[in-house]
Amino acid sequence: MSKGEDNPSWSGGMSRFPYPWNFREISKGIIERDGAVCRNPTCAGVDSRLTTHHINYDKQDCRSDNLICLCSACNSKANFGREAWKVFYQKMMSDRKVAGELKTGGILMGARYPGPASALDLIAVKQRIDADTCDQLAMAMLLALDAAKRGAAPAPVANTLTEHLLTSVAIWSQMGNKPLYAAGVKAWDALRKACARPTVLLDLTTGEYAAISKSISYYVRALPRLEIGVLVAAQQRALAQLRG
Repeated sequence: MSKGEDNPSWSGGMSRFPYPWNFREISKGIIERDGAVCRNPTCAGVDSRLTTHHINYDKQDCRSDNLICLCSACNSKANFGREAWKVFYQKMMSDRKVAGELKTGGILMGARYPGPASALDLIAVKQRIDADTCDQLAMAMLLALDAAKRGAAPAPVANTLTEHLLTSVAIWSQMGNKPLYAAGVKAWDALRKACARPTVLLDLTTGEYAAISKSISYYVRALPRLEIGVLVAAQQRALAQLRG
């Protein structure tokens, strides 16, 4: 079987990108929207497992009109002759819009911030992160990164890096920034592999350090431009992932 660009199902390497961190939540909403039935009109009805299919095969493109509920069998079938299936499902979604069945969907890549409870809360969450807080966060991350580079990072330091990497991934996902999201996932994967090694202290390889430091540098530079509400929501999701 031909591989890579020689394979007729090749889509520019997009399949290597991970799903957005909250895709399970997104998928649940799409399945509910589509009535919890496979939307392929030629479905044989042999598989009761429901999935959410990316019509253009880009896992990061979670616009509501790029997602459709398919059974597992039909989703697998769509991996063969991709261009034909893409045109088929895009036409189907267009017809559903015209018929008023679908709302014009926005990006579902990131979970929506639930919103403030009052006008005062709105003012607070829309404020930018102050310079002192940015400096404190940056210092904690850079110290942790330096300790990891020297092979002198105990578990709490590794947890600091983990928390901030997951926070940054949540922020890039919510903003729909694919390059930074991909860099964050790569850094998280590098840190996860390092933490899995049976060593008392975190000891990063050159490649792992490069991936993590690159992602952290993007995050540090973005902090002064972030709204408090965005950062808090991302931190809450990161902590929820860490706990469970």
